[in-house]
Amino acid sequence: MSSQIPLVSFHRVCLLENQHFGVVDVSFKLFNKRKYIINVENDDTANCIMGLIEKRYQPERGVIKREDDLFIQSDRLLLEDRVISKKSYEWLGMKSDFFYLSDERKSKRFYVDQLKAKNILYHPVYKLKKDDKIKFVLLSLLFQKRGLIIINKLLKTQLTENMKVIFDKILFESHNLICIVNNNHKKSCNIDELRNYKIISVPDTSNFS
Repeated sequence: MSSQIPLVSFHRVCLLENQHFGVVDVSFKLFNKRKYIINVENDDTANCIMGLIEKRYQPERGVIKREDDLFIQSDRLLLEDRVISKKSYEWLGMKSDFFYLSDERKSKRFYVDQLKAKNILYHPVYKLKKDDKIKFVLLSLLFQKRGLIIINKLLKTQLTENMKVIFDKILFESHNLICIVNNNHKKSCNIDELRNYKIISVPDTSNFS
């Protein structure tokens, strides 16, 4: 049974509340081994929410609580901002070939082969570009052992069929998952397929002006 203590909780959180892309009076709780869609008005508001969860931003008002030592991975940080000097092999923990998905033991090598990603393993992560970087991000999220996964950019990224198979594994079989969806991209996100996700809506700040 999942813990009744949330991994993350927001209570009446405000940031940049006088701006149309800010957040005002946002409250929600995210529990372990559950899945969520956080609906926002635009990409800037999505960035605010992600930044608050990731600890990049601090709220101007309200309270955010996180589980101690909570491990958070964000597809946005992995795809764009985070400079990782490790080789992909090390980051993905390939010394151990096994990981767990839906409580079943799986082979990392199988999914590396499925993605045709062997060529990326011995490159430093920061040198990966385009499809190679997307493959690395998908494998990072798929192999994650614990904590919280934040997905935003992958929902709007063009994926090959092999990438889509891995992405669906993450969406439907991984644990500790948050899916942050911009309202303007609902159709491209195949949101109707995510029936097991709880919907959280962030208020439009224009309603508070």
